[in-house]
Amino acid sequence: GERAAGRGGRQTARVSNACPSCGWFASRLSLWPRWDPMLHTEGGEAVYRQQAWNDVVIVVRAASKALVFPVALLSIGHRLALPSSASAILALAYLLPWAIENGAR
Repeated sequence: GERAAGRGGRQTARVSNACPSCGWFASRLSLWPRWDPMLHTEGGEAVYRQQAWNDVVIVVRAASKALVFPVALLSIGHRLALPSSASAILALAYLLPWAIENGAR
């Protein structure tokens, strides 16, 4: 896949999820063989641990992003002396589309 740079220009980098040893890759998860713990190696376990921590980081970042904007919108509504329901609508206007988009993955 390609990765875009922030703000300035666009940088792209090719990322391959193919096996670095043999080059095998399948684009659909259903084509991948089931994980067999008897075939694990020290290097494979290190990759698995790294992937698990990467997944944790992604979930934490996504959750914090999902909460920062609604809380900010509630705060803005409070500062503008809007009714609580209006502040809640502002927060939900961000949170619901985000949840729909990110929950479908």
